[in-house]
Amino acid sequence: PNSRRSAPAAYNEANLLFGDSEDLRVAYLRDDAPPRVIEVPDGLSVLTNGELTERDTFPKIDRLISLASPLPDDADALVDTLGHALADHARPALEDLEAPPPGSIFTPEILRELHAICVHTAGYGTVSSSIVLFDREGLARWEHTEGSPCTSARARFV
Repeated sequence: PNSRRSAPAAYNEANLLFGDSEDLRVAYLRDDAPPRVIEVPDGLSVLTNGELTERDTFPKIDRLISLASPLPDDADALVDTLGHALADHARPALEDLEAPPPGSIFTPEILRELHAICVHTAGYGTVSSSIVLFDREGLARWEHTEGSPCTSARARFV
């Protein structure tokens, strides 16, 4: 057998962001299903492990947007603002969360941790973050952390 080929289900689900300033898209790669591709709207978008539209499932999207608002006009200030927001550890109080469903693998404490923008648990957490800025000519800047954004220095790629 060819060692370079593996079943897609052998890997975690993923989101793939691709395109340019005129046509930016995200592909949702889930199990053995064909990728589902949607357009990314203009403006600030937050791509979590879920989908762009899952604000009810991921309230951290609204938190990140509120931390970044109003968006600075200067690219350096915008990257700094977004970088600080990506490193945020705020979590709701345990009593404000719904109890996990019966049989859930998640404890209330773990569910609470997953509400942070920058997640740290014993077995799961934020392993990287990216900030992608486009201008009218195309990719203006890509900032990325290798590791959680609260502990890793951003490396400038563009």
